[in-house]
Amino acid sequence: MLVSSAIASAVAPVSLFGAAVRVRAPEGSAHGFLVLRGTEANVLAEGDWWQIPSGDRIEVHLRFRFTDGSLSHETFELAQHRVWSMLSYRSVQHGPSFPRDVEARLDRQSGRYRVETKERGKGESKVDTGTIELPEDTYALGMLAVLLKNLAPGEAMMAHAVAFTPKPRVLKLEISPGGEETVKIQGLARKTSRYVAKAELGGTLGAVATVAGKQPPAFHYWMAGDPVPTFVRFDGPLYPDGPIWRVELVAPQWNEDARK
Repeated sequence: MLVSSAIASAVAPVSLFGAAVRVRAPEGSAHGFLVLRGTEANVLAEGDWWQIPSGDRIEVHLRFRFTDGSLSHETFELAQHRVWSMLSYRSVQHGPSFPRDVEARLDRQSGRYRVETKERGKGESKVDTGTIELPEDTYALGMLAVLLKNLAPGEAMMAHAVAFTPKPRVLKLEISPGGEETVKIQGLARKTSRYVAKAELGGTLGAVATVAGKQPPAFHYWMAGDPVPTFVRFDGPLYPDGPIWRVELVAPQWNEDARK
């Protein structure tokens, strides 16, 4: 959902390129804790990500509960058989942290989608339904932390991403290494690998976006660990024309008396 609605009404063909990401690091059951910070580093939301495997499929959830009562919850169903495939995608955003309430669903195999939007301060919702043709290497931007685990050191990635504006659009996706940076974990220095993800509209639609200055901004991901990297940080917007927010992996903090 990371494309400006100002250019959503334009229609253009999408050039197909890239390839589905190979499965090098299969996923299993997991649960982690996240924090979402605003532009002033203030805490806006606490979050969770969890994943539930079933055979060669896995369901991944990414949820944030905001201090003002807002909610963002993305759900991805993925196949991890030889290559990573997105089977279905659901995104829910509602509350005062967002300019509009949105609930979007997309089925990869049929291409069918349903998007319900409600502008802030307006009583009626708008529903868009239809079908869209998706290349095999189409992913949602929220699941890139899973895919980045499967890249070799220094490897770039070219594929497609889907975004709701509110109708779904297919974007050209390019991810490239952004160098190494040092972070401290419990006071000890550790190396992280930064990745820069650029999702661009193609064809006439992309040209209009470039002229209007409305191409999506770059998204930045940090991965740490060896031999299997893990997500530690993301910088980017969570909705069209949104501010750059930061998502970080966090650990529980114990009270002193909890150790006695």
